[in-house]
Amino acid sequence: MLNIGQTSFDIRVPSLPRDQFESYSTNLFDVWEREVARAITFDDYAISLEVEEGSITGRGKIAVAAGVLYFGIGNYGDFIGGLETIYGQVTYVGERLFQAAKSPVGGNSARASKRTSAGAISSMRRLFEGVRSGSLTVDEAMNKFENMLGDELAENSAFVQDMRSQLEAAPTYPEQLSLAQEDWEEEDILEPIQRVPRIPKRKPEPAPEHFRIEIWRESKNDRKKVKFMKV
Repeated sequence: MLNIGQTSFDIRVPSLPRDQFESYSTNLFDVWEREVARAITFDDYAISLEVEEGSITGRGKIAVAAGVLYFGIGNYGDFIGGLETIYGQVTYVGERLFQAAKSPVGGNSARASKRTSAGAISSMRRLFEGVRSGSLTVDEAMNKFENMLGDELAENSAFVQDMRSQLEAAPTYPEQLSLAQEDWEEEDILEPIQRVPRIPKRKPEPAPEHFRIEIWRESKNDRKKVKFMKV
């Protein structure tokens, strides 16, 4: 399956007791899952959430089969327009995950940060940018695309053919109109953690015991699975 959206977050708050941490994490997954279901229009997808406490760090991920992604793009008619629409959906649910993660624990802009990547969607956008700017040939871009599909390449010949056709038809940019690289960055960092004054080092203390929880569905209608562990 292809990763089409991953959001990592870091919220600097005190460590939570085990029962509170477990409740916080499972509730966060449920809230985020509802947001994904409302925003993502694919027939099927897998989602996973990992959360670790002491402070709180987490990572939410959305993945789809290559064929599902292809049909999802096609639902919007225009290939490039479909990529842009899905990119907007993925970044939206990443922001919703971040806000939902901050809210129960009082995270604020000075103590929380996030990073969102659109995965395969961003990779495909960059291939179009490379061909249009002249930094990649169509064959070079297709080689990267086929490597991205990996084990799913053989069963997605229509996707491969359509991608090549779209790349070949992509107009080149006039040199003065080429997009700035930052317009195509795959990651978005919001609300960075503020720098704090240096504090003299103390003798290190034994690391406290803390926990990590993993929650996931392997498909949209699959049973939710939960794994809780000490770290």
